[in-house]
Amino acid sequence: MLVRSIALLCCGWLLLLGSAPPTEVKLHRSSISRANNDNFKGFELLDDDLARHKYFFLGEKHHHPGNYDGQLKFIRYFNAQGGIRLIAIERGPAFVHLLQRYLNSGETAHLDDLKNYTFSTPDFYQFAEKLAAYQQGLPQEQRLILRGIDLENQSAAALKVFTMRLPEGNPPTAWEALLTQVKNALEAPEMVRQTFDSLRNAVLTNMNAHARVFEQWAGQDYPGLHELLVGMDQSKNYYLLREKDLSRAYQYREVKLFQNFRNFASAFPDEKIVAQMGQIHTLKQPIAEWEELKNWQSLASRVEKGTKTKEGSIVCCITYHYLHGQSDWDKQLFSKELNEVLLKGSRSFMELVRLPPSGKASLSSPYFQYVVVNRLRKR
Repeated sequence: MLVRSIALLCCGWLLLLGSAPPTEVKLHRSSISRANNDNFKGFELLDDDLARHKYFFLGEKHHHPGNYDGQLKFIRYFNAQGGIRLIAIERGPAFVHLLQRYLNSGETAHLDDLKNYTFSTPDFYQFAEKLAAYQQGLPQEQRLILRGIDLENQSAAALKVFTMRLPEGNPPTAWEALLTQVKNALEAPEMVRQTFDSLRNAVLTNMNAHARVFEQWAGQDYPGLHELLVGMDQSKNYYLLREKDLSRAYQYREVKLFQNFRNFASAFPDEKIVAQMGQIHTLKQPIAEWEELKNWQSLASRVEKGTKTKEGSIVCCITYHYLHGQSDWDKQLFSKELNEVLLKGSRSFMELVRLPPSGKASLSSPYFQYVVVNRLRKR
């Protein structure tokens, strides 16, 4: 009888545990203000990970109105509370060079250059102005250092920075006509993106034919110019590859992102980095749901694999999540139960949510440690 009672009791407990709905798993969550200030109430959820991790990946869905508010707030938090200066951005190096120049000077002329030679949205340029104001208020040792780690996919920006770095004096005969054409195009009131792609290709072709002459003329300026040329060539190869094999093109780009991130980290080995990327680059696990992304290894997963220590991962992944019009992509990353739980909360604030470790029913995520819930509607 005693044995039977114990057995029934154990079965009862097992049934009770097994029947608990996954939505009862408690999520640690807090409201955080999206205002451009140093109000970091609610960010204490991140404090332990801020101390423990070295690389922080912020993943967004592009083209949402709340993205730049989130970016600015998190940059300010990581800079003010964690002393992090290094920001890797999913933009080309030349694009970010123009952005960094404006942040450092705050001059309207440099903002005009950023607007004239990059293709972006009004929201981005407003974000740049706010970030410049923040940068101007920082002591020199705390100022942000940005690095574009993506392909050099904006030819106008790349060619602008290329001409800025050219040595003074007349270029070699083999380069004179082409460089004049490039400079005239950059000064034209109406700039067409395809024109600069064609000029980029012409510069690369001319470099293949007259590399030695160019190197001798450039002298000590050559390394920086050569780096730009390599970036332009990689971008050209990427878009050619996209036309033939989309999956290989995506992997090619991800490898270049990883190499550029690694170079940035190597230049500052003792410092932490915040990387602002699209969601797909911040996954900590490969995905296979989409044919073109089969066996996908993201930037974050590559960095994690290459930096794991005895103490565990030094990579922390945070994603922005928008709770409307759930797409197939959302359903792959977040379960229905998790979406339902995240939906319950304040609509006037963003929310920071720490997910339970993987394996905690369907409320955990195998891809991220944190979710920033933003209920702004897509424009």
